[in-house]
Amino acid sequence: MAGRVRDDVNRWMTGMWNAHPCRALCAAPDGRHDQIGPAGVADMSRRPRRNHSPAFKAKVALAAVKGDRTIAQLAEHFDVHCSQITAWKSQLEGLRNRRWGAKLD
Repeated sequence: MAGRVRDDVNRWMTGMWNAHPCRALCAAPDGRHDQIGPAGVADMSRRPRRNHSPAFKAKVALAAVKGDRTIAQLAEHFDVHCSQITAWKSQLEGLRNRRWGAKLD
C-alpha cells in the first residue's frame, strides 16, 4: 500500500496525474481533481469560516435551553449548524453547573 501511495504522489508531483486510475471517473474538465465530490460535481458551495460573538452564542444557547423550538428550527433561524447549537447549549449548562451546582430544567 505504501508503494502505491508513493506512486500516486510521484505522479501528482511530476504532472502525470492523468494516468491515475480514478481520473476518468471523477475528474473535472479543468483538472481540479481535489475539488470533485462523490457524484463527480465540483464542490464550490463552501462558505467562509465565521466567528460568532459571545453574545450571539449566549442568545442561541439560551434559546436552546428554553426549549420552545427544536434544535433544527433554531439552526435554521440563526443560520448555524445543529451540532454547534448543541455544543453551545452544553457549554452553558456546564457553566451553570460549575457556578451554581444546579442543572438546567
